[in-house]
Amino acid sequence: MLATRQDKPISLFSYRGSILRKRQDARHAHIEGYHHLIKYLVSLRRKGEIDNDVFEELVKRASAAFVESELSERIDRILEEKISPERLMSLF
Repeated sequence: MLATRQDKPISLFSYRGSILRKRQDARHAHIEGYHHLIKYLVSLRRKGEIDNDVFEELVKRASAAFVESELSERIDRILEEKISPERLMSLF
């Protein structure tokens, strides 16, 4: 059992479930942020406020940052799944 700030015992399963929900929410926010950024860049390009070269470079950089974050999240998730519950409990 793990203790929360309120000193209420919770099971490892419910603790992992809450972490997964938070990660899903964060991932959804990350994806939405990426979509909004690309839409904003497209609107700047359509208005002529940035040229094609600047637009392409900004989209490449935004996409690279997005992919890097996604890969990092997936690697973290895989590593956590590989850690045994006993080892995880000893960390807390």
